[in-house]
Amino acid sequence: MLWFPRHELPQEEREMSDYRLHEVFNEAAVPDVTFVAPSNFRFIVDSIDTDGKHVTLYGPSGCGKTTLVTRAIHDLGVPTSDLFVMNGRDYSDSRDARYLLSSALECERSWSAIEGLLSLVDLVVIDDFHYLSAPAREGLCGRLKLWHERGISAVIVGIAQSVEDLISQDPELTLRNDPYAIGQQDDEFIDLLIRLGEEALRIEFNPALREDIIGASSGVPAIAQMLCKTACVEAGIRKTRPSLEVVECSLDAVRDAVVRRFDPRFFGRVVGFAKGKQQARSVHNTYLDILSEIAKDNRSEIPVEHFRERIVKPIQDADERRRKSTSYYNCLNNLDDVIQTKGLSDAMRYDEISGTVYITDPTLRFYLNLLDIERVRQQMQLDKQAYEYDVAVSFAGEVRQFVEETVRQMQERGITVFYDEDMTVDMWGKDLQTYLAEVYAEKALYMVVFLSQDYP
Repeated sequence: MLWFPRHELPQEEREMSDYRLHEVFNEAAVPDVTFVAPSNFRFIVDSIDTDGKHVTLYGPSGCGKTTLVTRAIHDLGVPTSDLFVMNGRDYSDSRDARYLLSSALECERSWSAIEGLLSLVDLVVIDDFHYLSAPAREGLCGRLKLWHERGISAVIVGIAQSVEDLISQDPELTLRNDPYAIGQQDDEFIDLLIRLGEEALRIEFNPALREDIIGASSGVPAIAQMLCKTACVEAGIRKTRPSLEVVECSLDAVRDAVVRRFDPRFFGRVVGFAKGKQQARSVHNTYLDILSEIAKDNRSEIPVEHFRERIVKPIQDADERRRKSTSYYNCLNNLDDVIQTKGLSDAMRYDEISGTVYITDPTLRFYLNLLDIERVRQQMQLDKQAYEYDVAVSFAGEVRQFVEETVRQMQERGITVFYDEDMTVDMWGKDLQTYLAEVYAEKALYMVVFLSQDYP
């Protein structure tokens, strides 16, 4: 079964179908109607179709790596029963390649069992490779050469640094692996994507809006998808129109709509990131400084040296620069923990080895570009002036396990929680009755009481 990009089908065939908006423009799904094949797509298909050949696709978030692999597999007609697909996000805690593969395959924890099962499928696909731990990535790299000899073909998808590290580990591996760097696309690519969507929905973006969308997307297909979809929602376009309809709205209106759309998802977590660690209030402004520099930058992969150059180096006073430098490196030491505890690990990560912050969700990348950092600063001030904690929990010891699970879920969503075990050092030597009464009465916006048999 061959799949053809929509723009390669005859026009009369393209005009036969009616579509719902999400089937045409959708930054969160693999596009069908608006898929545009890049110039190297046929080479990618050929590499994947070559027995025993490994293929790696790498590049920044949102550039369409997973989409290209999905389309190539569809083009080759490989049934899902002949695929083994796993996502690195699901196994980010594992430090052993054998353990994570045996868990994914639900088999005995031995290479013979693992590779015996993998040899039964046509293709092994590992997406979001960069989410795997460094030891797990190294373990997988060590097996790829053997997989080639045993007829196991792998497609690995990830951000640039992780895949480049894979390629550089074994010179012989480069002979068995076809790497493809997937980057930003040109304006013609984005223009074609928009035109395919217009044709499917029988709409036409006004010329100024079209040019603004092309410029604002910066060659990232996922951003173009999001802007086009948001513009359609603003214009009330939910499905194919009965006759041609012009979409008249400004890019500013689209940007405002994007911020409104993603505020509930990201704003609280972003504010939590800017606050940093509960135990490190002296460095909160530095976390805000880092956030501000991320927001100003269009890149999805930002070396932390860039932050130092922008945050620490410009300070003229030597003593102040030294204090800020200490604060900055304290923040870096805790950066991964802050990303995890503030609920941003599904959209951002910090790789200490390469010294790089990766924005792995293109919607977060674009949201930060649009976000007014002053709003974050003001929210931090409001939180600081009003309440130290969003929530304080009160409970009996018998339900501590359930309470801790609830607390961690709240923290993942950017909610600041007073939980006694997190504050052991702060409470040491204090009158606990007085201390806790002050927390519950004055320092927490909400108090959540967990009722139980011992705490009716």
